[in-house]
Amino acid sequence: MHLHTPKQYIVQKWIVFFTLGLIIIYFFVFVSKYAFSAPYFDDFRVISIIRRVAESPLSRFGELFQNFNGHRFGFPFSIALLDYYIEGSYNLRSMMLLGGSVYVMFFVVTFFTMRSAGQSPATTIPVALLMFQPSVHRNIFWPISTLQYMFSVLLTITMFYCLSKRSNKSFLAALLLAALHTCTNGNGIYVIMLGIAQLVSMHDYKKAGIWTLFVGLCAFVFYLGMPTVVGLNGYSNQSEQLLKAPLHILYCFFSFMGSTFFAFRLKPEDTVILGGVLFALMLFFSVKFLLNFFKKFNSSLSDKESSELVIFFTAVSFVITAAGAAISRGHNSITLIVDRYEVYSVLVVAMVYCLVLFSFRGSWRNYFLLVSIPLSFLYCAYMHWNYIPVVAHWQNSLQTDVYMLQKNQTIQGKLYPFTKKGAEQFEVALQAGIYQFPQTIFTKVGNRIDADASRHVHKDLKFRFNSKILPAYGGVHYYQIISEDIVHPETSEIYLILRSVSKNKTYILSPEWNRNQGYMSFLKMKKQYSSGFTAHIFQDTTEPGDYNIGIVTIKDDDIDIVYGSQIFTMPREGKLTLY
Repeated sequence: MHLHTPKQYIVQKWIVFFTLGLIIIYFFVFVSKYAFSAPYFDDFRVISIIRRVAESPLSRFGELFQNFNGHRFGFPFSIALLDYYIEGSYNLRSMMLLGGSVYVMFFVVTFFTMRSAGQSPATTIPVALLMFQPSVHRNIFWPISTLQYMFSVLLTITMFYCLSKRSNKSFLAALLLAALHTCTNGNGIYVIMLGIAQLVSMHDYKKAGIWTLFVGLCAFVFYLGMPTVVGLNGYSNQSEQLLKAPLHILYCFFSFMGSTFFAFRLKPEDTVILGGVLFALMLFFSVKFLLNFFKKFNSSLSDKESSELVIFFTAVSFVITAAGAAISRGHNSITLIVDRYEVYSVLVVAMVYCLVLFSFRGSWRNYFLLVSIPLSFLYCAYMHWNYIPVVAHWQNSLQTDVYMLQKNQTIQGKLYPFTKKGAEQFEVALQAGIYQFPQTIFTKVGNRIDADASRHVHKDLKFRFNSKILPAYGGVHYYQIISEDIVHPETSEIYLILRSVSKNKTYILSPEWNRNQGYMSFLKMKKQYSSGFTAHIFQDTTEPGDYNIGIVTIKDDDIDIVYGSQIFTMPREGKLTLY
């Protein structure tokens, strides 16, 4: 006796497709809203590389495959160069939209893999909800990050998917994808080794032999000229660190896996525990999956079983990435919660969900799905509530960066290539038209921003100041400017302004607003913002001197600037001086 008529099944299927479509469309709207064509950190170096290669493509093409922080970025750099040729300048917003599209393609491949594995379309709803939320913002709105990480995860699952199809054409496609992977991410050389195990599992020993030779060739070419093991970011004493601090590395590994849960206002150490639980779940269901697989090892695999292997090896590849990141960075801290790695933690959770789903049969699978769908909806809703203010601040800070680059040839924070050479290379790239500044919120009101502080009404604005040191580049002094009573505006944007007392010099800072955070605030439906904010100004990128401090409020084309009575002196070195 059928529980559903064919007509009911068709209706349910279209409801599922409609739901998936809404999730993806909403994600694209989110990406389109916050994507902004401004460089961040290593993007400056990418722009310089594009300029050099564009000047002499034949003689300098090899620079696209240079050692870039322990990776070969030939594929991402080639995409950036291609965008320059197509659009006439390097459009970072286009890269962000491309990264979002690639992320959607990862889901599409996962969807077809799950369908080939005998799962209903409804089982992919939790995967979509886990993926399409803004905790992965640093993997989308940082162009070089999106070109590396988003393409890396897509190349990974698509390579395994092609290998599962057994045809010669799909095998050739997998070889191409594997080659691109080694030129996209440092862990690519390790990930493509898993293809050998996948082909052996499918009893395709001829192709497994060819794949082994191909991996050896890639390893030789990939390591050629690299100073250290690829993916270890230039560290030469990894084996020593592994022996001296194995627990640190293990903690980093677990926190990498569980970092997506950090948004629930956990302590960093809590992510180690949750990452350990997640890894234990993954290990348990992987062993269960493999035991079931080895029972049938002597017989040919069905398409369903081959598709399940795609999910399994994709999950293993993310574990390899987590291990590589932990080994390379485990000597610095016991936790590894880094925004640009967030996509891996999110996808680990998604892959564990799929492995758990494979282990259930019949009604148990339906019960699991009934629990998973509402929980994933709740997770997605919370992530939007928690991260939208973070993404808004990120976009605002990029807008202030563009203003600062145009006015002061500098930028605030760790985003800037601090060396004089880096700044000069960026200026040359600008003159060559490699990159063009976008319109910002300050474009129409720039003249009013640059007016003297004496022309604006002074109010009793009060700020606190803290001196800090960023433990990078040998130690960089920066200062926190803190307001405890200014309230986040509902319909306008507020920025901090620093106007030189004696020179025609203005700095604009994007404040990071105090937040109501944590799942309890979310469940109580509190507003996302509380009163007060913190802004950062870096000594290395700020001209020494005395500055008035004020607030800029911008709504559409209207601007209001109010200065307080406080003045501070930015010293050439040492601590901040207050008056």
